[in-house]
Amino acid sequence: MPAALSEAQIEELFQRTEKEEGYFLTVDLPAQTVRDAHGLEYKFDIAPSRKEVLLKGLDDIGTSLQHEPEIAAYEKSHAATATMYEPVDVKYYSNGR
Repeated sequence: MPAALSEAQIEELFQRTEKEEGYFLTVDLPAQTVRDAHGLEYKFDIAPSRKEVLLKGLDDIGTSLQHEPEIAAYEKSHAATATMYEPVDVKYYSNGR
């Protein structure tokens, strides 16, 4: 997950990593924070739409399927007016040719 932090914040994380073996961070997406066990906490911004798909575990198809009722209603209401076109540049032969 991309979380944008400042260069100073990233440098602080690298320094803490070098000082403590096994150093780890916790990224809390709902709270939009990065924390460690020693009181460090950084807030980060993320687009609301990106946050939602990450929290729901959706890919592009899953995001589209959230609108399935609206898509089905649209297709149903427009099915009678849909125009089917004949194939272009198709040659028809008679007598089995």
